[in-house]
Amino acid sequence: MLDVISFNQNTFPLIYEQDSSLPIVYFKLLFKNSGRAYDEIAGEASFFARLLNEGSDDSFFKELELRAINLSASADFETFDISIDCLKEHFPFAIKKLYSLLLKPNFSDKILSRLKNTVLGELASKNSDFDYLAKRLLDKTVYPYKEFQSSMDGDEKSIKDINLNALKRYYENLLNSENLVLCIGGDLKKDDFIREISPILELFSSKKTEKKHFDFVEVKKDGIYIDGKKAEMKDGRFVFEIQNTKIPVVSTSLGWNAGSYWGWFIFSGLLLGLIFLIQLFRKSS
Repeated sequence: MLDVISFNQNTFPLIYEQDSSLPIVYFKLLFKNSGRAYDEIAGEASFFARLLNEGSDDSFFKELELRAINLSASADFETFDISIDCLKEHFPFAIKKLYSLLLKPNFSDKILSRLKNTVLGELASKNSDFDYLAKRLLDKTVYPYKEFQSSMDGDEKSIKDINLNALKRYYENLLNSENLVLCIGGDLKKDDFIREISPILELFSSKKTEKKHFDFVEVKKDGIYIDGKKAEMKDGRFVFEIQNTKIPVVSTSLGWNAGSYWGWFIFSGLLLGLIFLIQLFRKSS
């Protein structure tokens, strides 16, 4: 059910579904216009999600685990979200912990340094992941915007540039009532939910956010080399020649935009078969 909550002269869209078959509650804060596409420094949204997943102090997640409460944050290309799922009896405690986390995230040099080392290690490991490299090459070629020049986690340079002040600015922009969508489901009445969530809504204020739109751009390239073979860019496809036959390898002519998650899903499947296809033709030659 779609609804709207009015609170302190702000309105928040609400997606609500009550289900009393099990004493479980699922809750999500969904932030529009807050993901990778809106990073001041590439990888900032994903990095802040990692910081929230460290908790507000050392005992934060220990207290949640004792009550089987799952709380996590994640960033996507256009959105940022914080999710909670727990037993109904522990929902007030989960909201209390979420409030403390949003009120005072753990901005410390120690966590910043540790998270940087973790992200840099993950990025280094992806340099040998050919599916990942092919996807990055495709994005850079057909979407020549700065937001597509690096992955969700950014790149080595941007990660080194991220600092506590940048994360604090991202945090302040995140608490924008104009971008927040509330999602709640499970064994909880709407009135009870609004009462529990009220302290968190007090943290939000109304701010203007520039909405972004990305169009497919046909880019003409002299050639791109895949596994030592020259691939030309034609009609949104990588095409390379094997035994005098032109083979389309990866196509972007699927009619999707940057906000289409199904588009990304389909591309993932295509890119997973990229290296296999090259090796198949090589063995048959």
